[in-house]
Formats: sequence, C-alpha cells, structure tokens
Amino acid sequence: MKIMLMGPPASGKGTVGALLSKELDLPIFSVGGLLRDIPENSIFYKLLHDKMDKGDLAPNSIPAGSIREELKKEEYEKGFILDGWMRDMEQKDYIEPDVDRVVFINVSNEVAIKRISGRRFCPNDDFSCNLFTLPPKDPKHCDECSGELVQREDDKEEVVKNRLDLYTNETIPVIEYYRDLGILVEVDGEGTPEEVLNLILEKLKI
Repeated sequence: MKIMLMGPPASGKGTVGALLSKELDLPIFSVGGLLRDIPENSIFYKLLHDKMDKGDLAPNSIPAGSIREELKKEEYEKGFILDGWMRDMEQKDYIEPDVDRVVFINVSNEVAIKRISGRRFCPNDDFSCNLFTLPPKDPKHCDECSGELVQREDDKEEVVKNRLDLYTNETIPVIEYYRDLGILVEVDGEGTPEEVLNLILEKLKI
C-alpha cells in the first residue's frame, strides 16, 4: 500500500506515521527529513532555512526533486508512507506521487499552537520535551545534562500562527482535491498516538 500522510502542523504525523509504518511494515520518509539532510554547503541550504525559520514553505522544486530521487530506491517499490508533501495545489505540478490512500490527521488551531509552542530541546544532546505534553523535571533545564532548554525559531507562537494561516489558505484545497478523488481517509488527531493509529487502521479496513 502507498500512503500519503497529511495534516496541519503538530497534528502528530511523525509520531503516528512511525506507528503506522511499524503496524503495516511499510518504510516511511518525510519531506522535512529530506530537507534537513541537505548539507550546509549546498546552495539551497540558506534559502531553505531562511524560509523555514519564518514558518514559510520551501520552494517546491527542491523537495519535489528530493522526493523523486527518494522514490527511486528499491525499498519503496511495494509501498511506502510519505509525510509532508502536497501542501498546496501547485506542488501537484511538480510531482504527484501515485498513492492508494491519503490519510488526513486533523487537529484544531488551538491544539496545534499549544503543542508546538511548548516544544523545547537541549543543544548539548538529543534531549527534547514539551512543556505541556511531555514536561521536563525543570521547565528551563535539560533532564540529562542540566543545560539550558531552548525553543526553535520555527516553534515560536507567532511563527506557528503564520504556518497555520498558510495551511488554511493553501493546504485545505489539496485535502478537498483528494476527498473528491475518493481516496481521502480523515481522522481526529487530538487523541493519543495509539488512539489515532487505531482510527486510521479502522478506516483503512486493516
């Protein structure tokens, strides 16, 4: 099965996608992951990070090319889960992956803002947390090294609101496009990851 995973920022696509990948034994990859793997010496690196730090979307040609190359890998021949593509209708003109289902995980703006603005990480190690959903022992310091916890620029509330505005204006028409094609599976993403996974499996009839 070939699945495209969609949803607003902080809908839990990454967490639920990993669970779905394990349940269905399908490889998963995300556009965000492909973009993060672009090396610092690439001519695209600064352009991408300047836009992403402001909550803007990456120029379509860059992720489209990355997806096209990724899908050439043998591991995706029998199926895959793709997270983070088709954020606007223009992207369809760059590459429209051949998928069996589009899974749309929906959450309210209020929940999305709370989830994202609460994210913190420690630049000294891999420790990450969320002040609301996965709080650290001390809201200002890392549980592992006691270093100062910081907030990424693109996790700040004003940036998140900009991302949600972009989503409403540009991505909702994509959702409706796949709804009209009859391959959209929509679930409520405000439960636990396991609850959301079960909703998806039920609607996929698996």
